[in-house]
Amino acid sequence: MNLIQQKQLALSALIKMRDKPRILDRYAGICSNMIVRVPDEADYLIQVQIQRNLFKRWPEYTGRKDFPVPCEGLKPARAYKKTEDKWDSDTAYGQARWRLLAFMIAELTRDTQTSGEKT
Repeated sequence: MNLIQQKQLALSALIKMRDKPRILDRYAGICSNMIVRVPDEADYLIQVQIQRNLFKRWPEYTGRKDFPVPCEGLKPARAYKKTEDKWDSDTAYGQARWRLLAFMIAELTRDTQTSGEKT
């Protein structure tokens, strides 16, 4: 499976997350929620790399690949560990996570409609 196909699998998983928020594990972030939604034929390491490269392109990126979502007043790892519902759109932290998800979908849509070979 080539990179464009891997990105298409990632995009499909992210769209499912956006369109069916009730399926989300609200105690987990984008990484965990996405990985359980890509098919078994997806290459796990490539999927992780796709995620991390998208995180780095996000204007709000914290600089922490495992904790990319910012939270005012808390370090990224602390915010993640301290927040039960990471997807709560009534909080600034939850809103930031939804913005990251939207950004990832937009970027992968663009990437898969062009050459798709950059990560």
